[in-house]
Amino acid sequence: MSSLPENILTKFNRLPAELKQEAADFVEFLMLKHENQIQNQSRKKPQFGSCKGLFVIPDDFDEPLKDFNSYMK
Repeated sequence: MSSLPENILTKFNRLPAELKQEAADFVEFLMLKHENQIQNQSRKKPQFGSCKGLFVIPDDFDEPLKDFNSYMK
């Protein structure tokens, strides 16, 4: 049994030109997909409370807005 890279190359060389381009595009797609998987695995997941202190909610946040007083009467 021949080695896998030689077998793929032999089959690739027998393809018509338009299928060679399609095969090359598919290989490029697989490479990008693999790179994205590696990046996603190495990306840190956010921890609960990691944004603490980055923004402040004002004390009157739940109060009705003065702009809507005429609608609320």
